[in-house]
Parts: sequence; structure tokens; C-alpha cells
Amino acid sequence: MQILLDLHEHRVLTTEQIAELHFPSYHVGWKRLHVLEQLGFVRHFQPAHWHGSAPYHFVLDEAGALLVAVRFDTDLKSLGWKPEDAIRIARSQARDHLVQANGFFTRLAWACRTSGGATLTEWLGERRAGRGWGVAIQPDGAGRLRCEGSEIGFFFELDRGTETHGQLLAKLRRYSEVALLPDVPRTVLFAFPSERRETEARKALHVAGMSVATTVLELTMADPLAPVWLPIGHPIRLPLLDLALLDLARSRPHTDQMDPGVRDRLAVNEGHSWSRPQPPRAPP
Repeated sequence: MQILLDLHEHRVLTTEQIAELHFPSYHVGWKRLHVLEQLGFVRHFQPAHWHGSAPYHFVLDEAGALLVAVRFDTDLKSLGWKPEDAIRIARSQARDHLVQANGFFTRLAWACRTSGGATLTEWLGERRAGRGWGVAIQPDGAGRLRCEGSEIGFFFELDRGTETHGQLLAKLRRYSEVALLPDVPRTVLFAFPSERRETEARKALHVAGMSVATTVLELTMADPLAPVWLPIGHPIRLPLLDLALLDLARSRPHTDQMDPGVRDRLAVNEGHSWSRPQPPRAPP
């Protein structure tokens, strides 16, 4: 059932992404998806690729949508599912962006599953992440991460290198308005396609009332929990969970007032060695 709920929330997920969320290997995940497709709960499409073959992309089919509607005590119309959804998503110009953004969260979920402590306790898809704030923000998702007493709530922005400096400033002004509200995520994470784009964009990334941290997509897809996040105003990249500790440190500027564990963790440098099991992959 959870796979169906995920496909409803996030609209489209690849075989590898679903395996990262729920299974120990690609093959186990593929077998389950094959059964679900035979039963009419899901269906897949495979986008054309210039080089090689694209992964299978899965969406809800009618039987799966009906189960989700029953779970939410509603009907297909209220759920928002339509028979043509698969074709619409497959042909959408925003499809690759959506899949890539979802891929960040599934990789984060996999890293949490293999970390022995961290948990992705919440993941809102891009449709829900921007709703209910009273301000027109359009993050690519929102999440909440927890580990051993540390917790960070964040908005996620996947940059494709197409927004101008002015567009980034306008986006961040809207986040500044959201920051005035209670009980909102207090961190905005940006992932950029290259270090050059990251360096240029950081000149515009200042949000009153929120922390901002940036990374290069290739780095975070290798391990989102690793020290790959560079906070605005901080000299080194930090692990994702330490961004919450950095906020605590900023609220207590004198290090002698800071918990020794927090101070030691913030002293981590980029030479730290990280090792984690590789996420599920399709066979070559």
C-alpha cells in the first residue's frame, strides 16, 4: 500500500527510486512492481533517451488509485486521478525535473535506512510542499529529518541553471515572508548542477529568518547525509543534520556556552571519511 501512496503523493517514481524507499535491492523492488502492474495497481512508461535506455517510470493505474481513494475515504475525482495521467506525465516538459527532485528524497531515504540512526520522518511532494503558507512559494519538496535528538525541517529547491539572479532574489523574498509564520521549515536547501553555478547563485541566497545551504547535485546524490552542504556564511561543508546544530550555534554565539558535542560536530572538516552501502541500481 505504501508504494501506491508514494505514487499518489509524488506522481512518478522510477524503479530505482522505489527500491531506495522500500526494498533491499533493485531486483526485489522490480519483482514487486511487476506483480503490482499485472494486478492493475501501477503502470510504467519508459522515456526516450539519446544514449542508452531510460529507467522505467511508474505511476498509479486505476486499481491503485481506487485503493488510495478508499484509504482517504474519497473518490477518484476528489483524489485528482485521471486515466490520462500517465500520458500527461510522460509528455510533460517538467517530467525530468520532477523525477530528479524525487530522486534526491529517495536517495536521502536510502541513506537514512543504511545510516543506523537517521530517519526521514516526512516528505511532502512538490504539489503539497508549496501549499498552505499564504505565500506563493514553489519548492520541489519539503522534508523533516531526525537523528538522536537532532531534527531539521527543510524546503528543497532543485536548480537547473535557468533562473536569473533576479528570479532567485524574488524567490527568496517569498521564503522570507514564509519565515514569519509559525511551525514552518527553517532551512532551504539548494542543489545546483555545477560548482560554478553554485558559486554564482550563492551571491543571491540570503533569506531573513531562514537558513540556506547549498550543494552540487552530484555530491548530494552520492550521499545526502555526508558533509556536502555549504551554509551561507559558513566556511566549510557540513552534514545535513549538522545544519540544525549550526542554527543552535548561531543562537549561542559564544562557544563556551555551547554543548561540547555540538561544538565538536561543527568542527568536522571536509576531510572526514564517509562510507555507506551503495543504493539499489539496475544491472548494466
